[in-house]
Amino acid sequence: MTERAINMKAKKFMALQAEMAELKAQMEKIKKEIQDEMGTSEELNTEKYLIKWIFVNKTKFDTKTFKVEHPDLYNIFAKDSTERRFTVAEKGA
Repeated sequence: MTERAINMKAKKFMALQAEMAELKAQMEKIKKEIQDEMGTSEELNTEKYLIKWIFVNKTKFDTKTFKVEHPDLYNIFAKDSTERRFTVAEKGA
C-alpha cells in the first residue's frame, strides 16, 4: 500500500472515530431523556417498544484490595499479558 493510500485510510479511520463518538453522545442523550421520563419505573411500554431499566446485582472481585491484603497469593495467580494497541493520531495536532 502506498503512503498516500495509508494516509487516506488513516484520515477515514479518524473521521469514523469522531463520528462514532458523536453517535455515542447522541445515544447517551436520548437514553437519559428516556430514563428521566421513566423516573423510578423499571419498564415503559409503548405501542412498538418495551423499554426496561432494571436493577442488576453483580459481584466483582476487588483485585486492588486483594493485592494489598494478600500480595503473595496475588503474585501466584496474577498473569502478565501483552497486547498490541492500535492508535491513529494526526501529527502536529
